Amino acid sequence: MTKPFDPMTDALREALDEETRAVAGDDALLARAIDRAMAITTVAASREEQASTSRETTSPPSRVATLRPRTQHRAVRVLLPLAAAFAASVAAAAIYVATRTPAPAPSPVDIPKTTPAQLDVPPAPTANVAPRAEESASISIDELPSVAAPPSASVRPASPPSKEISASAAELFREANQKRASGDVTRAVELYRALIANHPGAPESHAARVSLGRLLLDRKGDPRSALVELDAYLSEPGDRTLAEEARIGRALAFQRLGDGIHEREAWNELLAHHPQSLYGEKARARLDALASP
Repeated sequence: MTKPFDPMTDALREALDEETRAVAGDDALLARAIDRAMAITTVAASREEQASTSRETTSPPSRVATLRPRTQHRAVRVLLPLAAAFAASVAAAAIYVATRTPAPAPSPVDIPKTTPAQLDVPPAPTANVAPRAEESASISIDELPSVAAPPSASVRPASPPSKEISASAAELFREANQKRASGDVTRAVELYRALIANHPGAPESHAARVSLGRLLLDRKGDPRSALVELDAYLSEPGDRTLAEEARIGRALAFQRLGDGIHEREAWNELLAHHPQSLYGEKARARLDALASP
């Protein structure tokens, strides 16, 4: 037995098949499904109309006039529910696709980190403290009591520089030599030392080492202090005009100290550098004396 043709059922089945094959966002596919369902509905309506027409032609002429208006009315009744059902199916398909489509993941939002220094911290309550009387009342420096300085704290005027400091190296050297020649040994020593201290790089200061050394050795009887000045003359850079006198003074200073070893070295050094020295004979005699047991 042949199943009767039901155009509404077939159209709904076709529309549902298209819905299950639709994917989210495929607007073109949904449009094609709608067009196809509309075409199926039109074909079904035309088939129904043709079947009705064939049935009417086989009937007596009296029934054709009565059935034609009824057939048109039934076609309208079939098409209206079919269109409503199709619209409902399309809406259901759209809802189904929308529910199956996963929502896009929300993009991460950069939340600024708040450092402890940026937090709004309410200011600490400050106690209402009345200002002290000392701070509120300003005192001018003119209102302070003046204190008189004690008499002993008075500033004394600076004394003028001494003659030795203000004098030139040539003046000091000339005056020291004059004092030595006149027999004022103490004053001569003072002037020589002032010359060396105030003009250390002057040629007069370099020559004053030998004069001062011989004064300390011959007139003051201080061989150790004499050796300091004589050794300084021989070690400093400068003129060596008085080198023979300085070496003679060193040998005599070691003899006064009783230091035979250094005395022998000093006489040998004198003969090596100054073989024609006036102290050559004395130097050899001392070397012979030091060599005997």
